[in-house]
Amino acid sequence: MPERPTPERTALDGQAIVEILRDLNLAVRHHWLVMGAALVLHGVRPTTSDVDVAVSDVLFGRLARGSSPLRSRSGRPKVALRPNVTAYQGWIPSSWTLVRGIQVASLDSIIEEKQVLARPKDLSDIDAIRRYRTQRRSAES
Repeated sequence: MPERPTPERTALDGQAIVEILRDLNLAVRHHWLVMGAALVLHGVRPTTSDVDVAVSDVLFGRLARGSSPLRSRSGRPKVALRPNVTAYQGWIPSSWTLVRGIQVASLDSIIEEKQVLARPKDLSDIDAIRRYRTQRRSAES
């Protein structure tokens, strides 16, 4: 049985991400896996150090109750659910797909957000998505 994810073990693979989300027991129709963790479930990268979840306004209100939400670099309210898991309000992916029973932001939606942030790691992820798509197209032909 794989190790349970902990703050000390931050190389989270797909199975660890799925377990974290199942343990959180969030309403499926009110959250979407985004950013690095979404790239792991899409198969673009093998691991990530954290899990970012976009949530509906209703779910964010419930999750943030009793706390003082912080703001992300893009100005969105955010709240830590665990040391390596953060929920963000105000970003519903423009498109998503279902992966292992989890709503996951589409690669196009992730690119859109990463272009806005434009940090070095975001630009690197955009390149990784493009390489991944090129490799997939080559494999399919």
